[in-house]
Amino acid sequence: MNEAVVPAFLLGDNTPASIPGLISCWDFKEGGDSFTATYGEALSLRSQSGALEVVQNSDAPLGQTALQLNEGQWLNIGRADCPQLDMHGPSGQFTLMAWLKRHETSHRGCEFIAGQWNESNEGRQYGLFLNISVWQQNDQVTGHLSNVGGPTPGYKYCIDGPVGSTPVYH
Repeated sequence: MNEAVVPAFLLGDNTPASIPGLISCWDFKEGGDSFTATYGEALSLRSQSGALEVVQNSDAPLGQTALQLNEGQWLNIGRADCPQLDMHGPSGQFTLMAWLKRHETSHRGCEFIAGQWNESNEGRQYGLFLNISVWQQNDQVTGHLSNVGGPTPGYKYCIDGPVGSTPVYH
């Protein structure tokens, strides 16, 4: 089992608020069906599957709690509600970070973690995924970046982006 790597800004007295250019960060201290960012812009994620549970977790980098997402549960924020996260074009530079613990799922398909991604009407921009089958990299994080807003030219899906070298196990 691999040890968790804690980003430098989370060590010592630093908080996400100390990150230059931070747009939003959620710490998920309380359960429910809507979650407002604790740091940065007060953007609100909304559950698309009812009330969600917060659990005690001593490994959580922002405290002792974490949001428990069971298979089929997910959060959303409309693109129009978060223009600050609408990154595109030559100046669209950013860092996207998520902390998660995985559980076994009933299928081995692609899992979306976070980002601005709309597969239905070519609204793709950026996203973190697990199990992208085109790269044959099970249990690894892939950062997909769509520089055209749709599929990579010549392919059915966007396949542009790096694949992490360290598997994220259950």
